Amino acid sequence: MFDTNNNENNTFEPNNNLLEANVDLSNNAYSLDVTQNKTDAVGYFSGTLGADNFVIDSQYKLNVISGNGNIDYGLAKYDTLEFSNISVDQVEEVNLANTDKGGIVFETKNGDRVFDYIALDDGTKVLFESIDRLVFKDDFFNLNFNPDDTYFHDQWNLHMIGVQNAWRLTTGSDDVLIGVQDSGLGIDADGKYHSDLRDTLHYDNGNGVFSNLKDEFFKEAGIDSSPQTISHGTSVQGIIAADTNNGTGIAGINWNSDVYHIDNDVDNNPGDLSSVEATQQMIDQANSQGQNLIINMSWGAQTFGNLHPNHSDFEKLVADNPNTMFVIAAGNFGHLGKEGIDSPAVLAKTYDNVIAVGASWGNKDATGAAQTPGTRIEYEDVWGSAYGEGLTLMAPSEVLATNATRKGGFDYSFKFGGTSAATPHVTGVASLVWSANPNLTAAEVKEILSETAYDLGKEGYDLEYGHGLVNADAAVRRAIALGRDDNSSAIAKTNTNNHQAQTSFSFSDNDQIIWQAASSALAKTNINHHQAQTSFSFSDNDRITWQAASSKSDRSLDTTDNQVDTDDKEITEKVELELPTSLFNYEAAGMKDIIELSGRVLQDEMISSPLYAESLAA
Repeated sequence: MFDTNNNENNTFEPNNNLLEANVDLSNNAYSLDVTQNKTDAVGYFSGTLGADNFVIDSQYKLNVISGNGNIDYGLAKYDTLEFSNISVDQVEEVNLANTDKGGIVFETKNGDRVFDYIALDDGTKVLFESIDRLVFKDDFFNLNFNPDDTYFHDQWNLHMIGVQNAWRLTTGSDDVLIGVQDSGLGIDADGKYHSDLRDTLHYDNGNGVFSNLKDEFFKEAGIDSSPQTISHGTSVQGIIAADTNNGTGIAGINWNSDVYHIDNDVDNNPGDLSSVEATQQMIDQANSQGQNLIINMSWGAQTFGNLHPNHSDFEKLVADNPNTMFVIAAGNFGHLGKEGIDSPAVLAKTYDNVIAVGASWGNKDATGAAQTPGTRIEYEDVWGSAYGEGLTLMAPSEVLATNATRKGGFDYSFKFGGTSAATPHVTGVASLVWSANPNLTAAEVKEILSETAYDLGKEGYDLEYGHGLVNADAAVRRAIALGRDDNSSAIAKTNTNNHQAQTSFSFSDNDQIIWQAASSALAKTNINHHQAQTSFSFSDNDRITWQAASSKSDRSLDTTDNQVDTDDKEITEKVELELPTSLFNYEAAGMKDIIELSGRVLQDEMISSPLYAESLAA
């Protein structure tokens, strides 16, 4: 088993359940043609929400590629970075991103992000993010880790927002507490909740677990015969924190952070806490453990852009606790054609620690009709995602989620919908961002999520889509970049606006750069510098943060050659490596060795209904 070193208490074995055994570029939905001005020093290329194929153009000195999410990932269609007729022997340097020192920090139009990096022997440099697969003419490498959960391939919602890419960098940490204020969890006769949910904290009011954790299953409009079979809180929590890589069920966005579920009094059950009481309990819990707190609130009151009178005390808590993040459903009344989001989501207009979330479609809606991924969900005369001032982000809805039934049984809902379902996606991603950089403030987390979102609707911010669809990988990479220490001896930074500017880099003991001899894809050099000086030259408009990976000891790798059938692109690997136990231990230098290692480590129902007369934004 290999320890990725960026997931607390987690070790992974390779898993190839979604990945093909050979290269088949026909599976890619799109092929992006390079048409930008060849006189530019840098070519920028951005993918769609589906599977994209990017081809490197050596006429650009630097290719910067963002794959974005990939809704087709579960169909074995990948965001692919193709090096066309380039052999792995032509790679001189590779540096994969991680939460510590790996990767290259590059300034995008939306701020610095940490990118993966490859340099070719012809001088071409490539920075990339949100890429699933690298393909050379004689080999290919899968970069993502696929958990072994039974339904992971059906979770297009996670794939569309790039969660599988973000997991390369973090799967959550105990620096974060995730609070879920909802209808409670479905519980069986023994007082146990869904087996596919991770251990959950709950408020004990002295009357036992049933008094504040059990979902009593709200009956629509007070009608006892209402056929409501959805445990709202169970579905919400599963999207955020289902037990992942456990060989069954679904994958949750966050694998490690503590979860605290409190049955909110929106459904008026005995023992429930008000939003003010529940929030204070969560704040106290987070403070006692020194954790950053994110609270998911998939409920609201229809007010069309105004704060509900009953929420004034809650607003005071929001104002008094600026470093607690509140992620709140925008509401489901967008089909009425009236601008305005629900309360308390409307607080996002005023407070930097509040995010209001709208709902987007995937490839099809709950009826099976084809839709454009990312489009705001709106059914005529049924429900629609609310829009208006304060709307912050969009996220997928009508998705697969954990569920419980009135009779104490546990199953899965394949169409959990409304802004209730969208909201926990943003909560989960926010928890990954804060795990990647726990020194951020709540306002900074909101800013990161907003500036890295995939733009939808009109260019830039708009009232129908907010800042766009949440982008997990880009957001985590932005958080990591902001956490880098520019004064570290292993990091040298240059902002070169002068022609052929020269920059020198000094590395102290035990610092190492990954080198590759151009003559061999398996050549290895392990360099332990003693104040060695290395110079790099960049032309106009290049701006890169370079990093040296820390090294303390040498490792040897025994390899044999690969044999490739280039006619049908079937690649038979005959490589046996004596691999380091950590993906991010870069003593093993050489592009093939590093990426081979990364591949082995990292691969390896409801439609909206008014659940609460004036509350759950389901």
